[in-house]
Amino acid sequence: MDPLVSVIMPAYNGEKYIGEAIESVLNQTYGNLELIVVEDKSTDATPDLIRRYQDSRIRLYFNDRNQGIAYSTNLGIEKSRGKYIALLDDDDIALERRLEWQVDFLEKHEEIDVLGGRSALIDKDGNFIGYDKEPIYNPKYIKANLLF
Repeated sequence: MDPLVSVIMPAYNGEKYIGEAIESVLNQTYGNLELIVVEDKSTDATPDLIRRYQDSRIRLYFNDRNQGIAYSTNLGIEKSRGKYIALLDDDDIALERRLEWQVDFLEKHEEIDVLGGRSALIDKDGNFIGYDKEPIYNPKYIKANLLF
């Protein structure tokens, strides 16, 4: 059975944080997921750290040369099998109920195509700094911002 959610994680020189990022996906309260990691020819230990995870939900792809985050994200999307796509950078941490909340909302609101969440900002040591800007809810405002 295909997963309902495909989490796409482009990875490049993320050895310091990628373990926490991967674990934050694998420890989600929502379990019908796959984690697609696209390794973008890192020059640090990132590939070795990713390979340590032996979880059938992880699908790992390697770029033959550094292609950048947009290419790697798009490749991950191409390889995905889920109805929903979730993005997570290799230095981000997803709250453990993130996918549960988002899937629940999307399943109840078929008219919604895209959603996001607010980000809590942390420093290099994991200490809370503050929150990112307030999310935008007005569809007309979002559409207007896409022009820029």
